[in-house]
Amino acid sequence: MKKSILMLLAAVMLFAVSSCKEDDDQGPDKKQIIIDNQWKLTSVETENESTEFDAAMSIVFAAASIEFDFQDDGVYEMTMASILGGNETDTGTWSISDDYKTITLNGGAGNIKECTNSVLKITSPAGTIDFGQGEYADETGNLTLVFSVVAE
Repeated sequence: MKKSILMLLAAVMLFAVSSCKEDDDQGPDKKQIIIDNQWKLTSVETENESTEFDAAMSIVFAAASIEFDFQDDGVYEMTMASILGGNETDTGTWSISDDYKTITLNGGAGNIKECTNSVLKITSPAGTIDFGQGEYADETGNLTLVFSVVAE
């Protein structure tokens, strides 16, 4: 179960893409917001309702706390803490485009729906995410990963 959750998250992040809201300032502060905060993955939103997908995501978020720490050097660290005990840590690469609208994680890119000091929402198109059970990608449309800032 732990490996499945980690593989699910890794696949999601591998292809996630993001861009900041148009009405937000388009300066280097967007990158700094991402770097300055530690982010907890709190939910995954879908365009199309899928009870199977929602059930799978409920299990993921009930079983583990998943946090990301984006570094200035283009590396991120993901920590998954299971309610059963134990932590797993993984690293990857990330970058943000010059216009601060696209984020690339391990080579996969998409759109940021929101980028503030408290919320980061990254949208990934359907069909680019492989959950190990390919039927989820077709059923859910675009997926949005919702992160909140980890309180210090």
